[in-house]
Amino acid sequence: MRAVFDAPSPAALARLLTGEAAVEGDSTGTLLPLRARGSAAPLFFLHPGGGFSWCYSGLVRHLGADVPVYGVQARGLDGTGSLPASMEEMVEDYFERIRSVQPHGPYRLAGWSFGGLTAQALAVRIRAAGEEVGMLAVLDSYPPGEHSDHSEPVEHEVVANNLRAMGFTVDMAELIADQERVLLRFREFLQGGNHPMAHLDHLEAQDVLALKDVYVNNVRIMRSYVPQFFDGDMLFISAERKPAGRETLLDVNLWQPLTGGSIEICRIDSNHGDLMTDARHAARIGRFLADRL
Repeated sequence: MRAVFDAPSPAALARLLTGEAAVEGDSTGTLLPLRARGSAAPLFFLHPGGGFSWCYSGLVRHLGADVPVYGVQARGLDGTGSLPASMEEMVEDYFERIRSVQPHGPYRLAGWSFGGLTAQALAVRIRAAGEEVGMLAVLDSYPPGEHSDHSEPVEHEVVANNLRAMGFTVDMAELIADQERVLLRFREFLQGGNHPMAHLDHLEAQDVLALKDVYVNNVRIMRSYVPQFFDGDMLFISAERKPAGRETLLDVNLWQPLTGGSIEICRIDSNHGDLMTDARHAARIGRFLADRL
């Protein structure tokens, strides 16, 4: 199931960092206001495996101007606090977070990669509380199965993915040989431009490894979680360029037995990683969601 944790393309992410949408507030907080203004019901995006949600910033300009947009982020990104032990504990926490902004439904939820699995689990929790789900959008995320990849991630691979997720190009051989040197270049990268994570330019090795703990915990949660039945509709964004040999594991029909309503599919000619960071795909996804808000 490692495909659900793929890092975005650094080049594509860099294009989104040059002015599409500004992050408003603490970029490591558990509730990230991507656009706090607006009179309509908010749209909440659930974080992918790395824990950050500002990867959704490229969608904001394509959504209705009156729709507030929030990213729900993982606990522990700042190296403090305990990490959730299960998906159930995670979504209970996130339900409380979104209720601090919107006390009652209908709730609008979306998530890419691991965030799609979490959004579906949160939708189940919301319905169990007797509240309504106005939208559930799952962006190229699939329920884990018996043939999913359950191996523990290698430390340097996790560090590389975390750095790439922040738009930094990583040479794996250099990272293995001299991690401190790579982190020094990463800090210089953060200081060199208008990066939404610029306040992390003091990161040391142990700080990046703290981010690793969030990632590894999400891997563990994903592989132990058994998705439950959601009695509503699902919007599904499918990245059509599947890794060879994994087509049956990355099939939207896997959601059918877990979905009581309809599944509306938007198919995009993309791989999983570029789905959120290519500006063309972000525009199409944003318009698809906006038309259904």
